Amino acid sequence: MHTHVFSKINNETEPVELSVIVVNWNTKEMLRECLELVQLAIGRLRCEIIVIDNGSKDGSVEMLRSSFPNIRLIENSENLGFPKAVNQGLSISTGRYLALLNPDVMTTKNSLAEMVKFLSGHPEAAAVGPQLIGRSGHMQYCGGYAPSPMAAFRQFVELQALRGGRSRGVMVRSRFSNRPQSVDWLCGGSLILNRKAVDSVGMMDESRFLYADDVDYGIRMRKAGWKLYLLPWIRIVHYGGASVAGFEEVKLLWLGGIFRIAANNLSRTAYFFFSIFMAASFMSRYLLVGLLRAMPRGSGLLNKEVSSTKEMLLYAKTSFKFAMSHPKYAMTLCTDLEKSYRKSAAEV
Repeated sequence: MHTHVFSKINNETEPVELSVIVVNWNTKEMLRECLELVQLAIGRLRCEIIVIDNGSKDGSVEMLRSSFPNIRLIENSENLGFPKAVNQGLSISTGRYLALLNPDVMTTKNSLAEMVKFLSGHPEAAAVGPQLIGRSGHMQYCGGYAPSPMAAFRQFVELQALRGGRSRGVMVRSRFSNRPQSVDWLCGGSLILNRKAVDSVGMMDESRFLYADDVDYGIRMRKAGWKLYLLPWIRIVHYGGASVAGFEEVKLLWLGGIFRIAANNLSRTAYFFFSIFMAASFMSRYLLVGLLRAMPRGSGLLNKEVSSTKEMLLYAKTSFKFAMSHPKYAMTLCTDLEKSYRKSAAEV
């Protein structure tokens, strides 16, 4: 594995307020748009931009060198996964606050500056994140609560989340409001960290390769006494899955990651009920979405874009299988899926 760091740093001596860290893998055009929009999102903040390229073969590095010569670039010769690449960026960053952005996240004007302003006024906060919006305008899951039977039960009973209602389940999205929502984790594709929190809890767990690393990181921060806030009035567009499109493994990899965390933190009994309630949550969504789509005007009650009923049924079946299996099964499945994904990605 070869890593090359390229940087062109201005001679100004003022301290950097915000380090924007972007992990890229074969998303050249989205990355270009993402970095262009960052210029509008930071307002008057003094900012540095760090891009970690995980062995892209689509000309991303060449585009960065020609179009964004002032960024700090870490060029990896292979795909190291998300947590390890993020840690590379964190290790060379100099900002008081640290923004993690996926290249398929399109920030809005002053959005990053607003999140930094909130963080600076809430010293107890380890991180803040926006409400993520899909390209068709639907609200995406952008954070949530630590895996537990109660969180999974809430995921099951709070079906208003189909329309973007406020939720306290494992995965949440919140109606637009001017009130922050305290959560246990935030989506790693778009959040801003307080450097003091990073210094106190350490970096991301590099034993993971992709997905649920943000859940684990948030839970670690909460256990250390920090708070995390979802800021629903700040809206940022997230295309979603840009770098993993076409890889079947990812359909279950994120779910497996959630269950791996549950297996590590819950008793055998609690893990069983967590799995059952998660299965019930996916199955109820499968049935409800299918029913509404079958009704003449039922589709109008749904978001503009929802997960397919086929995927919901897959998640329900897998969750039930987790419930009927030993917690170690979650570890085994995640390991197998990661190996399969890394093998497929290496062939791209």
